[in-house]
Amino acid sequence: MALSGSLKEFALPDIFQLIGQQRKSGRLLLSDGGREGFVIFYNGTIIDAGTSSENMISILVNYLLYHKGYPQKKITEFINYCKSNTRILCDVLIRIQYISEEELYTLAQITLEDLACSLFTWQKGNYQFVPIKRPEEYCIGNIAFSPDAITMEAMRRLDEWQRMKEVIHPGSVFVPTEKGATAINPDNSPITDPESYVLSHLDGTTSTGDLGSGTFFSTYRIYEILFLALQNGKIVQVSAEKVRAFMKQEHNRTRNAQQTSQTTVAVLIASVVFILLFLCGFLLLPKVLFAEKTVKARLIEIRQEVEQARKRTKIAAVQFAAQKGEPPQRLNELEQQGYVKNETLKTLRKANISFPEIL
Repeated sequence: MALSGSLKEFALPDIFQLIGQQRKSGRLLLSDGGREGFVIFYNGTIIDAGTSSENMISILVNYLLYHKGYPQKKITEFINYCKSNTRILCDVLIRIQYISEEELYTLAQITLEDLACSLFTWQKGNYQFVPIKRPEEYCIGNIAFSPDAITMEAMRRLDEWQRMKEVIHPGSVFVPTEKGATAINPDNSPITDPESYVLSHLDGTTSTGDLGSGTFFSTYRIYEILFLALQNGKIVQVSAEKVRAFMKQEHNRTRNAQQTSQTTVAVLIASVVFILLFLCGFLLLPKVLFAEKTVKARLIEIRQEVEQARKRTKIAAVQFAAQKGEPPQRLNELEQQGYVKNETLKTLRKANISFPEIL
């Protein structure tokens, strides 16, 4: 086979097929201006792939940061220690129990398929196939794909990609419908239930582009999940103008509500303390001080409950506005339409917070 050439003369599907038939081992390098990509072959099968900006390590880091919540400093230390060797890094992460072996292998399988298929969007540029020592060291858990399987999947994705981009754009904003909200299960793993994970990030303000930078899924997989959810009636799209107008209004109301809430809580605490001191007197001072601490703790707990109820109501209002075309006018509308539970509204009413203050 030709070890180097132009992708216009020898397309990527033909290169994959030839390497697979000859059971070659080595690295296929792709370059197109400032872009660089690679595919690692071992005995004709694909065991690693990616670009300089998106590869197995970068996606694994995003998973550990955004889903696992591990500190970035520690992860960077591990990468430097392993000298960016993917297989050694994975062994270290399993050994220190940052990720389970089954979890890692499932993530690696999804990631490898996404990365390899994404390279088929390259219609121009150059390629070069070079041998490497011990290519098996790049394999994670014996995960490998045949070139034919990747080629077929990539061709399918290219067709779907054009259809999805006609409906979804980087600036598109979605909110779950009632049907979509019931499909969200925060206890499920994002690897085994990616739809639930992605839908849980839709709050009426997060764009499709933001989802790509805030999750570990590839752009194609995010579009695919949103496209299918849109077809199945689990999400609805919100216009950008409505989002900006609603967010500006929400910001002003939130600022005013916070000031009012802080003043109310401060006055309430002062009143309760004064009454307790007046009733108990000097002889019961120790008991009064103890009661004061108890009351403060309860007030803090109540304030947290109110803030949580306020947040849930804000999200419900965004969903209402997206589906009805206008914001709600009363709390009862959100309850009657099933956007919020009665317990949430009871919490807000007990705190004597009016509807404008909630938003």
